[in-house]
Amino acid sequence: MGGSKASSTSEVGNGLPRCGCNETMKLLVSKSIENPGRKFWKCRNYMNGCGLFLWDDLVSEFAVKETNPSGCRQCEVNKAYLIEFAKEIVEEIDCRVGKLNKLEKLKKKIAMEKRKNLWEKELAAVKINAADVDIIANELELDKKVAERTLREHKGDAVAAIRHLLH
Repeated sequence: MGGSKASSTSEVGNGLPRCGCNETMKLLVSKSIENPGRKFWKCRNYMNGCGLFLWDDLVSEFAVKETNPSGCRQCEVNKAYLIEFAKEIVEEIDCRVGKLNKLEKLKKKIAMEKRKNLWEKELAAVKINAADVDIIANELELDKKVAERTLREHKGDAVAAIRHLLH
């Protein structure tokens, strides 16, 4: 209300508007600088903590819309619009969830690639004996690349590599 002062009151017998505490409200006229002469409704329990305050022109506008049949048609139009709008929002959410899922999969794939590249670098850094590669490849009848990789995976330990290949 912002500094409104009431000069006149009138009671409404038909119960409109009523406060949430089910009290009929008082119609007052503002004497404030911001809203001179503007009518407003105030709950009878306003000073006791209810705090409900409504400008009369807004209440009157609502009451007219409520009793006007074209207002009902407008409500149906608004309802249809809101339903369509809600559907669009759901579609947008679904689209964004799909994009987030794709990004999450891509993130996991990138993380796996990084781990694989790191593993390959670690294997390449392992010092191995070329003679061990030849012995493993010849004795177990394997491709030299398989023998070399297995030997690197076992940190150059030829016995551990052979055991792994035999089991």
